[in-house]
Amino acid sequence: MPKEKLYISSKLVLAIPMDEWIFLRDFKGQDESEREKSRPGYKVTYPDGYISWSPEGAFENANREVTPAEKVLMWPTGGAMKSVGIDKG
Repeated sequence: MPKEKLYISSKLVLAIPMDEWIFLRDFKGQDESEREKSRPGYKVTYPDGYISWSPEGAFENANREVTPAEKVLMWPTGGAMKSVGIDKG
């Protein structure tokens, strides 16, 4: 088996705070109301349209909000994130 290597990952994502139960119900069609506890986290949409959920701590440790100035630098004419509904505004 190959040895694990250390990588730095960087990507632009669209995210909104969302409880795990709400994500599972609304995006996965699962009824999780019988679980004892739901976790806070984020619904995450990637540039290719893939949607997932991330626990709050993991998401906040790996991401920060893009500033308006960074938006203009990253895609001055709409760019890759336009496919998932992000505009320059």
